[in-house]
Amino acid sequence: MVVFGVKGGYDAAVKVISNIGLFSHLANVGDAKSLILHPASTSHSQISEKEQLAGGLTPDLIRLSIGIEHIDDILEDWMPHWRKSDSNSKSSAYFVGVVVASSMYV
Repeated sequence: MVVFGVKGGYDAAVKVISNIGLFSHLANVGDAKSLILHPASTSHSQISEKEQLAGGLTPDLIRLSIGIEHIDDILEDWMPHWRKSDSNSKSSAYFVGVVVASSMYV
């Protein structure tokens, strides 16, 4: 799983989610396909912003679960979002930090 924030807060995170094509917009991490989630606008939207922040959920947070798609396809979908946006970019956000977590079951 990859967890990161985007500069620009809630609106920028929603914009990134809206412009991703390969990743499914689902909360069931651990699938064979790549998934993306903006918890503040989906899975945790029913609780207040204050409660979200108390739980460590910031408005700019996005979670990815990387699936088994070909790496070239994943990179092609993501590369426009890794750079600070310019007038030609679909997204107004750029990444400010990344945490990668991994677990393996035997």
